[in-house]
Amino acid sequence: MKTKYMIPFVWVFAILFSCETKESAKNNPNTNDLSTLKCSPKQVSSIGVEVADVVWKERSGTLNVNGIIDVPPGNKSFISLPYGGYIKKMNVIEGKRVSKGEILFEVQHPDVLLLQQEFLELEGRMEFLEGELSRQLKMESGNATSQKNVQAARAELNVSKAKLKGITARLKMANIDVKTLSDGKISESQPVRAPFNGVVTKITTGVGSFVNPQDNLMEIIDLKHTHAELTVFEKDISRLKIGQAVVVYFLNNSSVEKASIYLIGGEIAADRSVKVHCHFDEQSKSNMPGAYFKAKIHTEAKKTRCLPSAAIVSVGANHYVFHEARINEFNLVEVKILGEEDGETSFEFIGAIPNSQRFVTKGAFELLSLLNKS
Repeated sequence: MKTKYMIPFVWVFAILFSCETKESAKNNPNTNDLSTLKCSPKQVSSIGVEVADVVWKERSGTLNVNGIIDVPPGNKSFISLPYGGYIKKMNVIEGKRVSKGEILFEVQHPDVLLLQQEFLELEGRMEFLEGELSRQLKMESGNATSQKNVQAARAELNVSKAKLKGITARLKMANIDVKTLSDGKISESQPVRAPFNGVVTKITTGVGSFVNPQDNLMEIIDLKHTHAELTVFEKDISRLKIGQAVVVYFLNNSSVEKASIYLIGGEIAADRSVKVHCHFDEQSKSNMPGAYFKAKIHTEAKKTRCLPSAAIVSVGANHYVFHEARINEFNLVEVKILGEEDGETSFEFIGAIPNSQRFVTKGAFELLSLLNKS
């Protein structure tokens, strides 16, 4: 029974709120209206339409962008080995915070064992070579040997010293304590230590694995210097300046952080975007590299047209305001949103600017509904 009375009710409602529409280009060639809506005084009163002049206020524009948390190259370390070997022990897992000098893992190098043996043999031979040179010099002073023998003894000693220095340098690269080795203690495995305080973000090996010198075994990141890397399209770069304020909204939680533009990239990517480097006002330990976020960049302040946010209506991705062309007659005009602050939205017109500056501040959504119905 209720359905029986529904159609007459809707029909009466449609008559009450019906409005005339016509192409704005015919009505007013000086505006870029999409259509014109004529309403009766009763309709305007029922909707509660209010009209006011546009207000000029000094506002900083807002640019909405996306970005990712990153760290400078100098605060990211890839752990690798100078020699191939087997992983004997692993002391960390991904996500663990480590301190500078802390042992990350231990490795066994067959080549390093041979180097230690060669070092000890050469170091032991050095005593003999130094003594041989000393004997040859004494014999030369007594005319008991030739100068050739002295030169040969000196050359062999110098060559051995050079080899010993080279082996010592290679052992230090393998984290071998040469002083301990000189006491005759050969290290079967060598520790690999953290180069700085940070977080282990990636491990690509495990216990028992054989690794090559060119392999990246682990990645450590220093979180003290995380920064926000924004992606800004080429068309908006002219609006940016060093030092502009940025508000970062993280997607994985509800936290909000403040930053400022530190560096604007000088290269345009294939998608016509530019990287913008921002520093946080305060470093947070929760800023994990790779985290995505949305951000608002506050561009340079300038005087712009402002209306209450309720005056702005949207159709798809486009934004509009209702301009009062005459009493009870409204044109739908497309605008570009510049920012929102304290319940007011700053905007600029797309195309020609209407002659008068009076716009609907209340009831815009209802007028849009009527326009859609008509």
